[in-house]
Amino acid sequence: MKKEIFASLLFVSLLLGCENVEVVEVVDEPLEELKTEVVDTSIKANEGFILLNSIVSNNAQKIVYSEISECAESATNFSTYLTDKYFQGSNCDSWVYNVYTVDLASQKVRNIYSSEDQFSWIPVAKAGGCQNIYLPIAWSKDDGKIVLESAWPPSNCGADGGSEYLYYTLDSTGGELEPLAPSTALFFSDYSELIFTFSSEKSPSISCGPGSSNNNGKIVVKNIETGEERIVLEEENTYYELVGIDEMARTVDFKSAPHTQGCTVQDSNPYDSGAELEERELSL
Repeated sequence: MKKEIFASLLFVSLLLGCENVEVVEVVDEPLEELKTEVVDTSIKANEGFILLNSIVSNNAQKIVYSEISECAESATNFSTYLTDKYFQGSNCDSWVYNVYTVDLASQKVRNIYSSEDQFSWIPVAKAGGCQNIYLPIAWSKDDGKIVLESAWPPSNCGADGGSEYLYYTLDSTGGELEPLAPSTALFFSDYSELIFTFSSEKSPSISCGPGSSNNNGKIVVKNIETGEERIVLEEENTYYELVGIDEMARTVDFKSAPHTQGCTVQDSNPYDSGAELEERELSL
């Protein structure tokens, strides 16, 4: 079954600016022409919009999909990305971004998230602040939540920085976005859980320029469906870096090193530059 269908590939790759989205299957055909394998239904953008992506729920009863104003596609044309659009501004004075769900049985479409802003990709990022674009990347295991990823990682939000969080959740019926986890997150158990590193009071505070001030001083496991969090490891003056998860063994591989005050040359690695990262394993 096609779980993820990505359209407008050039636009999405420029829009995301991040490496955390796993594309299950890339399709070159227009999204409007694709049919689900569950029922005979079509996903179509509203007039003046283009489709970005769609994901079928785990129970195959719903689809979540996103769209953005049509002018955004031409505004991110790579040939003018660093020339005309950067210095003269975009030809898209404003844009609207929407996330919808569609019930495959009733064909009822529900708008669960919308945002509107002045269109200016690079200038806005350099001046500080991020556009409110959150792309759906998965349904939670019970289909109660939709996991979204910010199109702008916190480190790309300019001088004013941005949220500590890269991932958010949204109830499948709509409502407010709920912060989920920073960019260090690894998802497992069919998107019912995730593990990530976050700031700890047991390690020195840091300020690594714009974006996140996460000192990666503790490892946290979070249940996406209930929001429950538990700290699985937190040691004095220690920096953690997640490597990968063995879901069958319920273990996570990670690295650690003594923490240091402030930041090293690499802002994302604020550990003692003279120390070696130790490879370790932790049971979940």
